[in-house]
Amino acid sequence: MTTSTVPYALAVDDDPFILMDVTTILEDAGFRTYEADDGDAAIAMLPEYAHTITLLFSDVDMPGATNGFA
Repeated sequence: MTTSTVPYALAVDDDPFILMDVTTILEDAGFRTYEADDGDAAIAMLPEYAHTITLLFSDVDMPGATNGFA
């Protein structure tokens, strides 16, 4: 029996329309996606989902204490 591994991506952007577009592009490329609307929300997701995430797509300039560079 062969199991396939589906890659997961974390998409982070404070603009909901960009986040929606990025998520669509990632899903069309074969990824399942998690979404966060800022860096702080993305960091909060990591304890639960870090072991599954293979790609991070992040905006750089976002509100909150954690920007895309951090």
